[in-house]
Amino acid sequence: LGDPSTHPAMVFFHGWPDTSATWANYFAEFCGEDKRYFCVAPSLINFHPDLEPADDSELTFKNQRAQFLAVIKELDLSDITLVMFDFGAFIGYGFLYEHSELISRVVAMDIAMNLQPPDVPNEGAIDIVNTYPDTIYQTNNVKAFNREDDEFMDNNIRSVVTGLTQRDKVPCVDCKIAPNATKGVGWRTGWPYYELFARYEPGPWTDGFNVSVDLWEFGGAPSFPSNIPFLYLYSKTFVSEDWNNWIDQRGDGSKQVLVVSSVEHWFPIENPEETIVSMKEWLDDSSSSAMLVTWFLPMLSAAMWFLLLFV
Repeated sequence: LGDPSTHPAMVFFHGWPDTSATWANYFAEFCGEDKRYFCVAPSLINFHPDLEPADDSELTFKNQRAQFLAVIKELDLSDITLVMFDFGAFIGYGFLYEHSELISRVVAMDIAMNLQPPDVPNEGAIDIVNTYPDTIYQTNNVKAFNREDDEFMDNNIRSVVTGLTQRDKVPCVDCKIAPNATKGVGWRTGWPYYELFARYEPGPWTDGFNVSVDLWEFGGAPSFPSNIPFLYLYSKTFVSEDWNNWIDQRGDGSKQVLVVSSVEHWFPIENPEETIVSMKEWLDDSSSSAMLVTWFLPMLSAAMWFLLLFV
């Protein structure tokens, strides 16, 4: 939405079990000819209800990052403000590591990274997952994917979605993944969890990076670019004090904010108003800081040189 030739780019990565409709309220606020940004929200593989399901060989984080990149390259975008939530954030940290030259700022929501290398699952992890109770929605996604069971996945999704406390605020409330749908839906949306927990062909999710896992700085990506400011919005569901402290210590305008009106993980959907306010305040502050660096400081330097030459 908008014109990429006249507006800076804002790119959104959604999570599970959402679609790009997650960002409807954000498009209304930030995007369009009469707004501040050109915006695009690519879909996770197999999450778009109008697209044919992908082949199983395509269901890897490496390929998902490549597909995100293809969208951005097709639109010739750079200097991007990247907004990412849930699995979109988890995969997005890897995308940011690989393509930091395209990104100027990051807003991540409710998915932190551990401050240590990841534990890659041992072979046989899928058998352990299958012993977990059906009350844990994350492992239910792995079960549904492994069993190719649309009904089990749909029931799992409903158990999560019905827990939202402000259903009237959820964009595209009827955009559900139904067991009778035939395209890009159902058990296939469990692939990110399967990739994370249990995939060994063509390789674990850590494949595709140029750094050995034991040398990673974080649990979701080899490193985080030191030159990219970062806003982290989180709920009381997933609190990481270590992650928040790391953000506070960056000293580059990065910031972490508890979205206090919501205690649930899906606050970007349930409470878009408060989330948008936090985003706008930080984006305005970081834009002002960028102008200081790109305009005022060079002018000050030039003035000092002038004084040295003629005084």
